[in-house]
Amino acid sequence: MIRVIFIPKVTRSWIRGSLMKRWPAILLVAVLITGCASSRHSLWRGVFQEEIQEAKRQIQIGQSRQAIDELSMLLEIDPDNLEALFLRASAYQRFEEFHLAILDYQHSLKKDPDFEKAHFNLGMIYAFKLRDREKGLAHLDQFLSLNPDHPAAFAAAKAMRWLDQETEAAEIETSFEKVESIPDESQKRILLEKWIEKHPDSARGHYLLATVLLTNHEEEKALQEYKMTVRLSPTFAEAHRSLGQLLLKRKKEEGRIHLKKAALFAPHETAGSIDRSDSSF
Repeated sequence: MIRVIFIPKVTRSWIRGSLMKRWPAILLVAVLITGCASSRHSLWRGVFQEEIQEAKRQIQIGQSRQAIDELSMLLEIDPDNLEALFLRASAYQRFEEFHLAILDYQHSLKKDPDFEKAHFNLGMIYAFKLRDREKGLAHLDQFLSLNPDHPAAFAAAKAMRWLDQETEAAEIETSFEKVESIPDESQKRILLEKWIEKHPDSARGHYLLATVLLTNHEEEKALQEYKMTVRLSPTFAEAHRSLGQLLLKRKKEEGRIHLKKAALFAPHETAGSIDRSDSSF
């Protein structure tokens, strides 16, 4: 069946000046198989590759506003084009139009939840521009979970450590030291469970309880406590290491991810100042 593609009015002049020079027949009348979305998408991807590359060039030479205009018109025709969405978001980010950048990054993640670069850039926006600790940690942590060997993993880890600085007061830390010095494991467990009951968001408390449980050979409970620890404090290197070892013992490959995070979050690995000048792809 032949389907005629409707071209939005606002984009017609752009098409006449850009794409029609190369594929007038394709853009005026496209022959598509009814209901075959993949064919339609692959057709657009092929048509727009030159425009995508030109937008990249414009952004690199500082013509981000022009790139935004071109990409916006492209997205009117192909609204789910991931590469175009990411490039426009990057351009918005350069202009510090963070609300618009976030919308494009979020749209791209709806189409591809494992889009590493979108997670990284969103994490940096939330961390250093909007000061949203929870969202910044969530996106950067997902970035590392997807690819802990990425060249930007070290930068993500430093940003996360900066966001996840120790918040428990000195007197609380002293209380933990007293608990750790108790030789009786059962008494230590009782004290830690009472502490967590009063302070359920204490990552240190959950970690110490997990250690006690592991000593008592209660691996399943220890596993859950370690998971809670890294959920509350995503840069808790010791918890990632213990969790990774437990998971690998159970032949769970995700254990390797936690061991790599442990290495990234170790204080000697992530020491140093954070370079915020290069906080996006």
